[in-house]
Amino acid sequence: MGVLWRDVLVSDHVVGSDGLTAEVGGVVEMSLHLHCRELTLLGKDEPPGPRVPEGYGEPGQRWVQDLVGQVAEGRSGIWADGWVLDVDGLALYVDGTAVPEPGGWVRATGELSIAEAYETDAFEPGEELVRKAERSWLVRRIVRVDRQSGGPGARHRTRHVEVDVMRFGPGRRRGGWWTVGYLLDLDGAAAAP
Repeated sequence: MGVLWRDVLVSDHVVGSDGLTAEVGGVVEMSLHLHCRELTLLGKDEPPGPRVPEGYGEPGQRWVQDLVGQVAEGRSGIWADGWVLDVDGLALYVDGTAVPEPGGWVRATGELSIAEAYETDAFEPGEELVRKAERSWLVRRIVRVDRQSGGPGARHRTRHVEVDVMRFGPGRRRGGWWTVGYLLDLDGAAAAP
């Protein structure tokens, strides 16, 4: 699959608790999760139109992905709204909407993130889904997402800083800013053997 998956969120707690690290030009192994905000049922026949994410917006501002795929067999044992979307042979774990019928084509719009182990372990059929979902990805870009509080009642400010390495450690808090996560641009084709 020659697709660049942009702005895949990796929360700071995942980097800290799981010890996940990444560097630009390096390879990471992970599954993807889509928190679906909007779902459109397209029927049983394959629809025309985009099937994979297309980059849009400014770097660090492409949080929302628009995906077209087929609903696969697989349900979550944790969330009543957990299901699986097959996008060109890649299984994505999905939550956030009513569960559509397997076999139908849908357009799912939402935010991509890493699928954590507790999420993937809760889906059935487990091992079969992991084989379809877990991939080696070449990291093309890393953007650190920092947040700063403006005081009581004030809105948080957010900044995006391009970095070479994603890691947990000292420097997570800098001058009133703290790291809340990272956005990764992942290339599946470039990491394939």
